[in-house]
Parts: sequence; structure tokens; C-alpha cells
Amino acid sequence: MFNILCWNCRGARKKETGNYLRHLIGQHKVCFIGLLETKMEFFCRRDIDRLAGRDWDFAFQPAVGSACGILVLWRTSVVSFHVLAQTNQCVMGKFIMANNIDWEVAVVYGGKDRYSRRLLWNDISRSHSVDCPLLVGGGGILTVFCLRRIRRGVSHFSFHLLLVKWMIFWQKMSWLIQVL
Repeated sequence: MFNILCWNCRGARKKETGNYLRHLIGQHKVCFIGLLETKMEFFCRRDIDRLAGRDWDFAFQPAVGSACGILVLWRTSVVSFHVLAQTNQCVMGKFIMANNIDWEVAVVYGGKDRYSRRLLWNDISRSHSVDCPLLVGGGGILTVFCLRRIRRGVSHFSFHLLLVKWMIFWQKMSWLIQVL
């Protein structure tokens, strides 16, 4: 079982962000985090240690000025994550658990106009492998796409979605998903 947190933190440099994030990690045993609207152009190891702790690796899409920014964190003792695609709206990669269960995860911070959202979905479609389930989180959405390749009536993978619940952090919507 693993827990994934996707949160629009509206500024990763704030002291409250790190304090609350570490609290959530401990309380919910989170092993993968997507932070949105980080408002940071650069992350170093020290920034990550301050935000989440030392047992985390990361990938990020820098903010443009004081807008946007995506940070993806994963607990290295539990999972690995390999970036497949990265754009100004998305960080997408393959999430591999210790028991060799693969997921593709896309953390998105999409634009408001139809054209930029179309570009986002085209980027995700180009990078997605049909054999793998896809989890898309961010910007008010969290959707599990179970794209199954059926051969002779048998699906190549199955999963159980145990719990999806809303959590409200400082009156902002975020997701915590628990998957077995």
C-alpha cells in the first residue's frame, strides 16, 4: 500500500509549508508528493531536506517568475520514480514500488485556456504507455486512468483503489490517495 499527496502549496519557501508537509508525511505515511505552485525557480538538496526530510529524491519544473512551479518528491526507501516527460505544465514519470508494481504518474498544473490544456493532454498522451495505469493529479484534479490492454480476455494488471478522500489545507483543495 502507498499514499500519494498532491497539494497546491502556493509557495514552497514558506516555513508553514515545510512544517505542514512533514506533519502530513508522518501522519499519513506518504511516499509520493506532487507540490504545485511552488513559486521557486530552483531547488537544491537543502531545500528538499527542509521541506520533507532526507529520505526523499526529487524532480521539478521551475516556476516562471512568481507563477507556477511543480515539485515531485518520492521516498527513496519505498519507491523509485523515473521522469518520462517534463513540460512547463507537467512532470510525468514511471513510479515503481519495491514489489515491482509500475504506475505512470503525471503531476500537472495546467493553464486556464483550452489551447494550453490541449497541449498538456497531447504531451501526456505521447509519453503514456498503454500497458501501465496512469494517475493524473494536480490543479484540482486527481484521476486514475486504468488503461487496460486486454489480450484473450485477461487484463495485464489490476489494482484496488482503497480510499480517495478530500483534505482541505488552509482552505485549498488537495488530494490524498491511498492505493493497495
